[in-house]
Amino acid sequence: MARERRVFAYSTSYQNGGLIKDSIASLKGLHPMVFIADNCSTDSTIDDIKAARDIPGIRGCYYVSQKCTRGRGRGLAVELMAKKGKPRPHDYVISFDSDRHYKKPFIDLMKKEMRELKDNEIRDSDLCFFSNYLKYDLHWKDIFAAEDMEWRARAKSQGVNVILGHEYMTNFRKFYYNPPSGGESGRYASVSKVMRKIKALVETQRAVAFKSFPEFYAFAVKKGLLSYLVWRFAYAVAGMKGVYSYNKKLNNQRYIYGDDEFLKKHLEETRRWRFGAYKK
Repeated sequence: MARERRVFAYSTSYQNGGLIKDSIASLKGLHPMVFIADNCSTDSTIDDIKAARDIPGIRGCYYVSQKCTRGRGRGLAVELMAKKGKPRPHDYVISFDSDRHYKKPFIDLMKKEMRELKDNEIRDSDLCFFSNYLKYDLHWKDIFAAEDMEWRARAKSQGVNVILGHEYMTNFRKFYYNPPSGGESGRYASVSKVMRKIKALVETQRAVAFKSFPEFYAFAVKKGLLSYLVWRFAYAVAGMKGVYSYNKKLNNQRYIYGDDEFLKKHLEETRRWRFGAYKK
């Protein structure tokens, strides 16, 4: 008799009070055990995580609270999952955003894709998931922007097949929504807007590993002298800190997905969201 394939879901949180409980609840159709690394929130986030334990369909909800970057936070969540959940080979492991509410059509799509998932695959459909997690060395790097791109490129370099979810890409607006929140400005209010942008650019280059400055700068939403100088500086700093590259000719995005037309559309959305958000 086949053993049950359990679902483990992990994420990070910071000041997600009023959001995270509903986010966890939206996963209940997958019947997951949930693991959260919280970045020392001072609002109701921890109380909401504890309250999520009583949600029908959630098999457990664990958290650790520690000051850390987002990449390191995901690593802490995975470590907590290994300690408390003890996943077995062929169990499913999912990363999710703790301020995002996933709708039923999306959960139904995930169930369908999970049935099709092979042991050497990652299904990249926003809820990034795969089985046989223990087979690979996929600890998270201590970076806080585009860290998932570095992680997936590293997975591919170890023999994992990363599959882009086309159905998700063409219908993502019907699959989830982000409730209003303080957003990036609320989380990093103590950091100047310029410094926030530079940090995001530095970490993005470290994670995506564009092969030249022109390729990197092509990702800019608006161009001008100030923009050029900021991006040039960020590119140089990233080079000094160290860039995670897994292919000699291709940046990590192209290495993972190639020239997929759906990817191009997604990257445009990502470009405007990630860097457009810092123009305010």
